[in-house]
Amino acid sequence: MLDPNIEKRTDKYLTMLNSAQSKFVDGGEYAEYGKQALRSVLIPPISMSLSLFLICLTFSKLPLKLWLLIKPVSVNAIDKKHPLSWLKKLIMPAVILIAPVVLINNTFTKDQQSPVNYFLAKVEESSNPVFSYAIRWTLHAQPVLHPLGLAFEEKLGIYEHFTPLSHALAKVDILRHGDSSLSAEQQQRQKYMVEQKTKLTITSNAPNADIRIMNIGPKYRPGMVLNASSYDIQVSAPGFKTYRRWHQIESGEHTLAIKLTAK
Repeated sequence: MLDPNIEKRTDKYLTMLNSAQSKFVDGGEYAEYGKQALRSVLIPPISMSLSLFLICLTFSKLPLKLWLLIKPVSVNAIDKKHPLSWLKKLIMPAVILIAPVVLINNTFTKDQQSPVNYFLAKVEESSNPVFSYAIRWTLHAQPVLHPLGLAFEEKLGIYEHFTPLSHALAKVDILRHGDSSLSAEQQQRQKYMVEQKTKLTITSNAPNADIRIMNIGPKYRPGMVLNASSYDIQVSAPGFKTYRRWHQIESGEHTLAIKLTAK
């Protein structure tokens, strides 16, 4: 009794999908919507991959730049003697682009039949192999670089020290460019959001929970004062599933209770 019904429903849904497919091809009724959806999926990881690549390239070149400062004459002399010395400059970018995909294991791309690999294959077919590789490279590089970045920030506190300056620059930018780019209502709303503050405390049912606000530099502390805005909140604890979600925090004093579920 079940098999014929399942088969009938399968045929029904496949027919629906096939009939809708013609509307998304070039010249179809929803072609532009499909392209916009694809752009919204592709652009963020490609932008992230470019940023990660430039960060890796910058850090990899720091020792060489230091060497050039110490031994400028000898290095320049060597470069002039070797016409193919420009090939040396391509070695490090090539290593950065290839090593993460080849050497770093990623759970999302390990299974060849995974939805991620299917998506990347479709991107390569319908768009560009470079886009597909950029997304794949990001999937492999970001999980390794992100913890390193957090450790680097914890030691140096670059974002924490820059945050007050960034807020000051934002206010200057609003005052300088507000008249030409925003309506009076939008200017007032932005000014209101900048001036409004919130006192935020985050609690959890898990003991010794690690609480982080991912889109700001300063470390979280109970009762910290923030601008009224949206915040990417992450709560983790041993033996519990990690919680991460965006929360819109309005002005005033707020206590956000996060309930973690056991693994």
